[in-house]
Parts: sequence; structure tokens; C-alpha cells
Amino acid sequence: MLSLLFLIIFIVSLLGMIFMVSRHWSELKTVSLASSDLPVRPFSIRAKETIKTLNPVAGFSSEKFLKKFFITLKIWLLKGERKVDQYLHRVSHSQKFEEDYWDKVKKED
Repeated sequence: MLSLLFLIIFIVSLLGMIFMVSRHWSELKTVSLASSDLPVRPFSIRAKETIKTLNPVAGFSSEKFLKKFFITLKIWLLKGERKVDQYLHRVSHSQKFEEDYWDKVKKED
């Protein structure tokens, strides 16, 4: 049922694209392709320039954002480390774990 719906959407979209191309075919034939003589800037530089021009928040700083991100990451890592420590403590103090377990293993070898 779901695949039939996707097939219908695909066919309608394909027909729509064919209609648009056939309708504007005369304009598309006369369009010249951009020359490759233009210098191509890397995406990272273009993205930084675009972000600077948008400026959604006047006080936004990438350094502040990174600082908050790393603080949050540190908190998550500390919480995870605490959980692991609690599990190890629980296992090492359980009744199933014997104190001289490793000594027994060494003697069996």
C-alpha cells in the first residue's frame, strides 16, 4: 500500500518535471552555460561569508557556541564515567565476585 503511494508520487513528479522541461524547452536551448573561467571558492569560505551576512543574532560568537558545546560534552562524559564506576563498584562488591578470583585463575594455568 505504502509502496503504491510512493510509486504514484514518483510518477506524478516525473510527469511534472517532463511538463516543465517541455514547456520551457525553447528558453533552455538558448541558455549558455557558465564559463569555467570564474574562480571557484571553497565551500567553507562561502559558508562563513554567508553566515556573516545573515547575522541572525548580533551577539552570536562561534567561540561561545564551541565553549558551550564542549562544556555540555564534558558533562555528558562525566555522567557516563560515573555510571560506569557505579556498575564496576556493584560488580566488584557483589557476592558472586570472589576476592581471590585472579589468583585462582593464575593457579589453574
